[in-house]
Amino acid sequence: MTPWARRARTMAIAAPLLAVGGAAHADDDYRVFVDLSGDAVVRRTDTCNCGPLLPGQAMPDLKKIVISAWQPDANCTSPYEGELADHLDAHLVRIDLVFNGLVNPPGTLGLNGQPFDPFVFGTNPLYGFVELDVDNDEDTGGDQTSVAATHYLANAARFGGRPSSTLSVRAASASDDLYQTWTVPPQVSLSGADWVMAFCGCFETVPLWKSNANCPTFGPGCTWIVSGRYFQRTTGYLNASTMTGGTGFGLYDPVVNLRFQHEVSTNETTVTLVYALDQIGAGQLAQAPPEPIDHSAANQTSIAEGVADLIQAAQSGFLTDLAWQVTHRWANKTVSAATDPTRWRPTFIFGTSYAAQTDGLYVWTDIGFDCLVGDVNGDGVISAADRSAVALFISQFDGSDGVVDGQVVIPNFAVGFSVFDVNGDGVVGALDLAFYPNYVCPADFDQSGMVDVLDIFSFLNTWFSGSLAADVNQSGTLTVQDIFDFLNRWFTGC
Repeated sequence: MTPWARRARTMAIAAPLLAVGGAAHADDDYRVFVDLSGDAVVRRTDTCNCGPLLPGQAMPDLKKIVISAWQPDANCTSPYEGELADHLDAHLVRIDLVFNGLVNPPGTLGLNGQPFDPFVFGTNPLYGFVELDVDNDEDTGGDQTSVAATHYLANAARFGGRPSSTLSVRAASASDDLYQTWTVPPQVSLSGADWVMAFCGCFETVPLWKSNANCPTFGPGCTWIVSGRYFQRTTGYLNASTMTGGTGFGLYDPVVNLRFQHEVSTNETTVTLVYALDQIGAGQLAQAPPEPIDHSAANQTSIAEGVADLIQAAQSGFLTDLAWQVTHRWANKTVSAATDPTRWRPTFIFGTSYAAQTDGLYVWTDIGFDCLVGDVNGDGVISAADRSAVALFISQFDGSDGVVDGQVVIPNFAVGFSVFDVNGDGVVGALDLAFYPNYVCPADFDQSGMVDVLDIFSFLNTWFSGSLAADVNQSGTLTVQDIFDFLNRWFTGC
């Protein structure tokens, strides 16, 4: 890790909050996680930060995620029609992702031998990941490093903020943090996520049903049901698992169905997954007798089957390295710890595709739920401390780009990034400090954006001039005590 990245991460870490933000406990049987609407911004990942987008291409903007204990209607062949179930005795979970505007199923992005064809289903393809901590334990679960680099903890800093949860210490502050192994802090691989909804463009999407002939591609008012490997157990469990039937030994990535539905009146797209919590639910979805747990992703699958595999592995005593790190705590857990969907905690990152293939994969647009733009220290609030952290970063790294000019140009932006680049323009400088107009640092007397010896000279000049601007203790008169009080502030910093 370079000194630049190490110091950037150290300056950004602060005491985090304990809970994921945005959750509304509207009912015992479901949870609603709300994201700020209209906050989508473009965050490219290609070397030149210039990869093309289609004219009018939608920037995915998530409004909310609803996670429900679910029971389909009796005698109904559609799992999407039904009602809430008792969360303590449910066999199925329903996950609804609600987006502003029109987004459509993703095509492939040239991965795993697939063609680059992102717009095969429409001009607004959806890419990204919803990570789910199903056992409410941030010390179980995670991903292989290369996979984790595309997920939430690795990319929150691109949006000028840090998670305000206890996972803040594992979030990347700069792009150099992504090139470490899982053993080196900040350990973005150790996300605590056990399952992920993956819109990766890395597998084929197969349309199964379309609402009418007017939907050859997914457009306004359309409803589609598609299949693909959209719901997967996270890859950190790979070497702990005996699973077969997936895309590789140890992977639990079954083929599942999703419903994409656009509502014209609200101009919202809802993406819905109904999945089995246990084998009874797996049988319901298959409209067949439930199959026993058999450690295969090729037939009836469920959360319970995936968890039973982890508990067995954790109790075996044979795990090492990353597999042990993310799995061993399952030894003292039960299946029921993971099959109550009202305890699940989601994070997400969403985006879209370039119009032409580049060396970047995704154009990120939205992230959440506990990442507040401008909260660079991850304490859950925007304050003078955040402004001071940005100013300190500038003062310490000004000149690293070869020019001492009160700003820091981020190398190789947008492949490179920094949490202190609050506005995401590739430069940490005056515009980022201006994000905090109401947060004035008392030690920064000349308001240059940084605390340095020039503030002392500026204060003394003002004090000797007789200006009450130097009356820092607000006594109404200038005394030598003002000098002492200012120096105390200066040595304390912001």
